[in-house]
Amino acid sequence: MAVATSESFIVTGLPQEPPAGASAPTNRQTRLTDEGLASAIGRVRVAALISGALWALVLTANLLLAPVFERLDFDGALGWPYPNTVYAVIGTIGSLALAWVVGRFRARPRFVLDLGLGLEILTALLIALCSTYQIVPHASRISWVAAVILVYPAIAPAAPRRVLAAGLIAASMDAIAFAIAILRVPEGDWSAVELGWMLAPNYICAFLALVPATLIRRLGREAGVARELGSYRLGRLLERGGMGEIYEATHRMIAKPAAIKLIRPELLATNPAFADMVVERFYREAEAVAALRSPHTVALYDFGVASDGTLFYVMELLDGIDLQRLVERFGPLPPERVVHILAQVCDSLGEAHGHGMVHRDIKPSNIFVCNFGTTVDFVKVLDFGLVRREAPVPGAEGLSAPLGQPGTPSYMAPETISGTNAVDRRADLYALGCVGYWLLTGHAVFEGSSPVQIMYHHGYDVPMPPSERVGRPLPSHLEAVILAALAKLPSDRPSTAAEFRGRLASTELAPSWDIARAQAWWSENLGAVRATSTSAVPA
Repeated sequence: MAVATSESFIVTGLPQEPPAGASAPTNRQTRLTDEGLASAIGRVRVAALISGALWALVLTANLLLAPVFERLDFDGALGWPYPNTVYAVIGTIGSLALAWVVGRFRARPRFVLDLGLGLEILTALLIALCSTYQIVPHASRISWVAAVILVYPAIAPAAPRRVLAAGLIAASMDAIAFAIAILRVPEGDWSAVELGWMLAPNYICAFLALVPATLIRRLGREAGVARELGSYRLGRLLERGGMGEIYEATHRMIAKPAAIKLIRPELLATNPAFADMVVERFYREAEAVAALRSPHTVALYDFGVASDGTLFYVMELLDGIDLQRLVERFGPLPPERVVHILAQVCDSLGEAHGHGMVHRDIKPSNIFVCNFGTTVDFVKVLDFGLVRREAPVPGAEGLSAPLGQPGTPSYMAPETISGTNAVDRRADLYALGCVGYWLLTGHAVFEGSSPVQIMYHHGYDVPMPPSERVGRPLPSHLEAVILAALAKLPSDRPSTAAEFRGRLASTELAPSWDIARAQAWWSENLGAVRATSTSAVPA
């Protein structure tokens, strides 16, 4: 499951431990991808050529056109002191020389970007010297240096800290030029207050330049990330969540569709403890899914860390809808279809439990029903990010604070909330009972105004039978299976996923949801399913 490595790709596969440094992405989110660097180099060269052309234009205008206007009695408005000619020549030669150097040093992109920042500073100095040869302070005038500070980082963005440093140095060029002019003509008509007001916009622009520089670098990195993820090219965005995005992707060589889940490093850098937790969960989910072979567990193709610190894993792309959206869009399901779906979830959980894993986040949004080849209503269980080994000793976990427990409040078993019993596979079966309740009624088992209130109900209240919740009769044997899974004591629930599935089979409802009915439903609702479900996997 490994892919070829390159300078822009860290080895992937199934590591037992996260690679060194993976849990603490710091400044890597500020880096450009390799192709982003190549693009930035091209823009540095373009900026140098434009700068050289502008200096040449200014030089030509003042050497050739200024004398003409002076002879036409334009009051010498285009007067051009001799030193400014020297400065313009330096600007022209320096800019064109940089454009040539860029072509020679493309293999050293960061060196080229630093040279580009040097061009920004040189241009600011030459502009300042030209404009202050004769001091005419005016507090409302904004120097052309400010324009250079703002525009250049947008053309060829470097690292933000370098952009800021170069901007502050460039902003100081007007002050240096003023100082030189004052030393040359100490009796000149100038005011320190006016000079201060003239210089202030330069320093403001030095900080504002961080905005376009950071935005362009981020867009460039996002545009190039597809070319960094091994053999997969990213397509449209499927889902955006709190920690990252999910994209549709295609394998370069075999055109195999996939879904790639990305966790952005900038979302982790501000909180090291949170970053460690997210990275641990990322590797835990990848390793857990990779160890499972049930066709009802989402398949993992690859995972790893991109060169900019982005965590990613590649999964099969599913054509369907999760159970949360299914019920919200189409209403409660027929009892026979509920049995059909829950039985397939039991197959996935049965294998995971056989490996000693507890999912701990079984809920409708983590269960997909989809078209799978020629099979319809095929179930896939997703998001094993909270999976962990079963507690070896009953009660070993002790008393835990409710808000510190992982999971979703509406689907958490009483022992998960209170910590009074060891959390084992039966917590997943309780959650699966909650899912069945949702599918039958369109309501959660318990509802409340806050997560704490919902968890309290799960811990101490007896659930209302599904038939009473919907106000119509439901198959009593199926209702009994769901309520047994919702027992407060783990010992009163089915002990294994296989037992849960056996109880579902005993209802003799499953055969009623046959292939013909399933295909008829999907034929009628496929368009609505695809319009409702924006993602093959939840973010």
